[in-house]
Amino acid sequence: MNQQITNGLYGLVLMGGKSTRMGFDKSMIPYHGQPKSQHLFELLTKMLEESYLSVRRDQERVFTDKVIP
Repeated sequence: MNQQITNGLYGLVLMGGKSTRMGFDKSMIPYHGQPKSQHLFELLTKMLEESYLSVRRDQERVFTDKVIP
């Protein structure tokens, strides 16, 4: 599955929730040695032409500039 899909599909990791029931930001749960949101973003960028993070303005992450507030 390391082959890139080049038919115009873009990836979007939705992480703009408030996580009020969980009590902390779910996107930061450790997953394969890194925050879950970063792991998912990296998986998408390997397979798709472009990938983005959809976040609340106070959630902007530093591991990519591909952010949609």
